[in-house]
Parts: sequence; C-alpha cells; structure tokens
Amino acid sequence: MNHSLFEQLENYNQMDYYPFHMPGHKRNSEIKGFPVGIDITEIEGFDNLHHASSVLLEAQQKAAALYGAEESFFLVNGSTAGILSAISAAVSSNGSILLARNSHKAAYHGIFLRNIRAEYVYPEMIESYGICGGINPNEVKRALEHNRSIEAVFITSPTYEGMLSNIEEIADITHRNHAVLIVDEAHGAHLNPSGGEFPAGALDGQADIVIQSLHKTLPSLTQTAVLHVQGERVNRGKLRKYLQIYQTSSPSYLFMASIDSCIHMLNTQGRELFRVYKERLNRFYEQVKDLKFLHLLSPEEVEGIAAIQAMDASKLCIFSSQAGISGSRLYNYLLERYHLQMEMAAGEYVLAMTSIMDREEGFARLNQALHELDQEVCQSAENASEWAQLPKAEIIMTAAEAEEQEREILPFIESEGRVSLEYRYVYPPGIPVLVPGERITREVLEVLSYYHSKNLNIQGQESGKGKIAVINRMK
Repeated sequence: MNHSLFEQLENYNQMDYYPFHMPGHKRNSEIKGFPVGIDITEIEGFDNLHHASSVLLEAQQKAAALYGAEESFFLVNGSTAGILSAISAAVSSNGSILLARNSHKAAYHGIFLRNIRAEYVYPEMIESYGICGGINPNEVKRALEHNRSIEAVFITSPTYEGMLSNIEEIADITHRNHAVLIVDEAHGAHLNPSGGEFPAGALDGQADIVIQSLHKTLPSLTQTAVLHVQGERVNRGKLRKYLQIYQTSSPSYLFMASIDSCIHMLNTQGRELFRVYKERLNRFYEQVKDLKFLHLLSPEEVEGIAAIQAMDASKLCIFSSQAGISGSRLYNYLLERYHLQMEMAAGEYVLAMTSIMDREEGFARLNQALHELDQEVCQSAENASEWAQLPKAEIIMTAAEAEEQEREILPFIESEGRVSLEYRYVYPPGIPVLVPGERITREVLEVLSYYHSKNLNIQGQESGKGKIAVINRMK
C-alpha cells in the first residue's frame, strides 16, 4: 500500500464518485463542522474491518510489526471492546478467571456477560502514598495452584498511575499452569514504540493478549484502540468472533484512519519524538524537585517495591497531602487559577497525563503553577491524611447470578452485611470498590465514606444518591 488510509480517504474525496450509500450526510461539503468528505462506509476499495483482506489488513499488519505482535486488530469501540472480546475468547461461559481487583469496570462487565466466576488477586500497596503498586507473581502462582479450573489471568499494567507489574514472570507462571494471560495495557500504548525511552510493554513480557488505548497516550482519536495477540494459547477464531460481536458492524473509517496515521507517525518520526519528549519529562522532574509540600512521585521512589517492576514517568502523580489540601482542591486550583486541566483528582493527589504531543509551554506552565501553589496555599507538613485502601471483596455469587435476585432499596448507611446489586466506583479511573454479588462490609462503607469526604465522583449509584439496591431474598 503506497498511501496511508487517511491519504486514501482524502484522495477518494477528490474524485467524482457519488455516494448512494451510508452515511446519510452523503459526504456533502455544505455540511460544516466535521469531516464528512472522508467519513465513508464499507465501499469498493476500502475493505471491511470484520473481514479485512486489503487496505485494513495491511494497516493492522503495520501495527503488529511496530509492536512486535503476531496479529493486531483495530478497535473502534475503545479498549472496552477488546477487554470484552479477550475475556469471552479465553474463558468458557460459567468458567473461572483470576482477576486483578484493580481492573477497569469493563473487565467486570465481561465477567458478567459470560457468567464467569472471578477469583481476585490484589495489587500490593505503596503504603507511603496509598496507591496500588504491582501484582505479585507469587500471588498469581498461589491462586493458580489452588484453583486448577482458572482459564485466564487478567491484570492491568501499567496502572492509571503508571505502575508496571513483572509481566514476564507472571506470564511464565500463567503459562506453566495452562492459562492465558490478558493484560489491560490501555495506558501503555506508548511503551513499546518508545525505543527504550520508557519501560518495556506486556508483549515483550510474553502476554498472550494485550489491549491498548491509542487515544490515551498517543496522537489518535478518542475511542481508538488496538488488541494484540501472540502465541498458540488463544483461539483466534473465537477472538475474531467476539470482536465482531462487541464492535459495531459499521466501524468508523475516521477512527481507523486515525489509528493508521498514528502508527505511520510512530514508524517515521517516533524515535525523535520520543527522544524530545523524554528530555522534557526529565527536565520537568528536575525542576520540581525543590517543592516543599507538593510532591511529584518519581520512578526512583517506587521501582522495586510493592511488586513494581517499573514506573511509567509519563504519568505525573502530584501529591498534596503534605500540603494540607486534598487532591480535589489542588485539581480545582490548577483548573480555575491556571487553566490547567488535570486528568483526574484522587483523595490525596492529582494525575496529569502527558504524551509525545505535549509542548514545552505546557510543562512550563505546570511548573510555575506548582511552585506558586507550593508557596501560597500549602499549610503544614503535619496535615497528611490517612489513605483509603482497596477493600477485600467477599463474593457471595457472580454478578450475573445477582441480576436474577429479588431486590430492595436501602439507605446506603443501613446496608452493611447485605449483598449488593450495584457497582460503586470512582470515575476516573473506574475501578470498582463494590461489585454486584458481593457483601457490603464495614470496610467497603468506610472506603466509600472516605471518597465522599474528598468530593470524588462516585458512580454506579443507580438507586439514587445515598441509596443502594441489595438482595431482598435469595432465589
């Protein structure tokens, strides 16, 4: 293929073909505000994502070559579609999976859809900061040897804050126990193409399926992602089948062209882009070392502890606890006073996500803002708060089984000991504290109370704020 998919679409738009086909805007240039000229459907010469044989097959092969995968699939429904497909292909209906408890809600939805029984493995905690570290390979080994029916292991690496687990060791343990390793690498699409500027990704660690959100850390449109597969443990026919089920039958060519353009950029300019990017990051870390109360977490502080193989330095975790202010307050200061929009606020920190497309101006503005706030609003190093840790789950039944139970609505404060029929999670990042079919324990109540006290965005409250649906009577 001589042209990228985007160039091919642009060339097609200059021709005189008249569209007696979808979409309904008919590529009419009189419609302003979005690129209708290159928004097409599966027409002659442009292939079909679900049966790729020409331009889209070649585009996916370029992605596989860049990342070192045997086969790669474009995802136009985000990493969510890849997670659902991977779990469905790797685990039998009513089967068992070993799931990292700090997994995204999409993994729990995949378990629900197939009525899969989950056994949890918990990340180790970075005690001094109260955030999740990595998954201990020994805990994976223990779980797999205890339950021989587990068909797949699902973990998140890197985490939202950039902590990477030892994928190579976990993969070796998983494979020796005849299971498939699925890695949610949604926040790590930039790792492998960085040419060593960042830690190695999960494909290098021999994971079987790796799902990445290109749009999170690379220049690609929102909702674009890629699923990579390697080895013989995954039934690729089943994987393709579920990709067709969970993805739209009318995939956006804008999205696919965006993925292809991103891969092309990385192939042709990636080495230089990542070199400059890493230099800017290194300079920024050095510039903020003198902060007295605010603190930027660095890889040197955490690598080698809490089962952390490495930390992705592109995730800027700025802690405010020693400054006597909450993460949400720091978030608001940065937004309202400096017009710096952070990715998220947690109880004691804010997270800034960076990429190869960040400019020096952005780092300079953040550096200035943090130094000014460090002097003006920070109170005392004695005002640090306690951390809210991920509570241990008490599983009573699967989420799918819970769906069939008779329900009643209770005030949340009166629900201790009951079995939940709803999720509870802070979004972002979307990691459930409570899942349908789990008992509402005192620990769960305390963690959610902590989140409320920090004014975090708690979602899953289908029955209304302050209420929850619980099982009334077991069927």
